[in-house]
Amino acid sequence: MISIIVYGRNDHHGYNLHRRAALSLNALAATLSRPDDEIIFVDYNSASYLPTFPEAIDDTLTDETRARLRIVRVRPDFHQAVVGERSRLPVIEPLARNIALRRVNPGNVWALSTNTDMVFAIDDRRPLADVIERLPPGLYHAPRFEVPEILWETLDRRDPHSVIESLARWGERLAVDEVVRAGADAVFDGPGDFQLFPINAAREIGGFEEAMVHGWHVDANFARRMRLHLGAIHAAPPAIRGYHCGHTRDATAYHAARSGQNSEREFVEQVKSPEGSGAASDAWGAPHGEFEQFKLDRKAQILGSLEATVADAPRRLPVRELT
Repeated sequence: MISIIVYGRNDHHGYNLHRRAALSLNALAATLSRPDDEIIFVDYNSASYLPTFPEAIDDTLTDETRARLRIVRVRPDFHQAVVGERSRLPVIEPLARNIALRRVNPGNVWALSTNTDMVFAIDDRRPLADVIERLPPGLYHAPRFEVPEILWETLDRRDPHSVIESLARWGERLAVDEVVRAGADAVFDGPGDFQLFPINAAREIGGFEEAMVHGWHVDANFARRMRLHLGAIHAAPPAIRGYHCGHTRDATAYHAARSGQNSEREFVEQVKSPEGSGAASDAWGAPHGEFEQFKLDRKAQILGSLEATVADAPRRLPVRELT
């Protein structure tokens, strides 16, 4: 039914990354219910000597998350070959999202492009698929509510249902649920934290715009092009509310000096066609890239292979006397 697309890197992107990412991934998995529902995590440009980011936080993820999560590893040599010196950023967001979009479960109809600091509360604990399955084709944005660190740091990352219930309760009691609206291309502020769309429609326009190799406005560009392709952008069903784990205590690469920004004028205001720069050649999303894809059970597989390999070896090696 639905593929949730997220990306990241094994680094220190913003404050307390490991905790908020585990909160988010576990909560995302808790909203999934159909057999083909999945979370695709594109691990983009983690140093090759390091594990991927999901592997690094493996012990903080629930069994449900581990079952739903599929990792696509994009190594530094690919980033260097494709991007080179065109950007100071270690992660190119539209490329990472497109790599996932190219590799979603072929049986799924919808994709949700979001980030690993978002938690979604759905009324009556309904699964996400049940809420969206009858929606007409289109791009949907949901309101994004900002949760300060002093709140989300109190939550148990291994108890996603409690996390979701706490955020929903605080949203009402602590006035967190403050809707900030935007223009026709966004509906709500921060649209990139919830962009729900038909997978086929996104593929028809060439996915996210890979010419945007700097920070900001990737979500607005995608929204503008999808609006040109499918018509007006819709508000997601009111049953869905998105909570963002704020992390501005530490600056990220997007806030660094001389990091560069994508031109809002060029990539949003002046966009007149839905097709992205890679649509004509169908080269977007590295369709022929041979990336490692795996789930978080591979450590157990490796250990099992090792145990099988040494099963017939003597339990104790003989002691040799030194002379």
